Amino acid sequence: MVTGPDNNIINDALTRPNLSPMGRFQQISEIVSKLLIPGEKIDTETYEALGSPLMLLIGNSRLNLHAMRLRPADYQSIGTVSQPGLSAILNYLPITEQDPVTCDMIAAVKIATVAAPSDRRDNIWVTDLPRLTEVGFEVFYTPVKTNPLHVRLIWEDYSLIEFPVQGDIPEIPDEVLRTLKGAFTKLKKLKEQC
Repeated sequence: MVTGPDNNIINDALTRPNLSPMGRFQQISEIVSKLLIPGEKIDTETYEALGSPLMLLIGNSRLNLHAMRLRPADYQSIGTVSQPGLSAILNYLPITEQDPVTCDMIAAVKIATVAAPSDRRDNIWVTDLPRLTEVGFEVFYTPVKTNPLHVRLIWEDYSLIEFPVQGDIPEIPDEVLRTLKGAFTKLKKLKEQC
């Protein structure tokens, strides 16, 4: 678990002058990977010590239920985390809820979260830990080869199931996905061709 003083390390890296966004991302990735244990649940204290970063998710323009359904890769274990969940990243990029995003930013987030190329329908959706907790989701630190800031958003009912399971895993119900969608805000895109 991360404690308060470690937040200063992250804040120092975020405010360091003359550091490119990619350099900042790499530096933060190294710091976070030293502070968190893969598979660790990110609780409120840890989240605040990390600087309360937004979490980014890639979805279509309406974040419809079909787009929120778990993909086969979402059912695969990541390290010690065997519960399925949605992929997101901890946001230490220069992305805020107020600023429009570029196609390059969307492409970078999609590669980092699901290791797939983006297309013109992709959008970045953001949330934070309090909103996710309120709608019944937990966040686990699940770094992957392509992204050390990867997290998995896991429906709290999956914690009641002993994983791995034999047979089918129940899908997240539509009403739960609708509630989850309400926890996210879609970022505006700059008017450019993606």
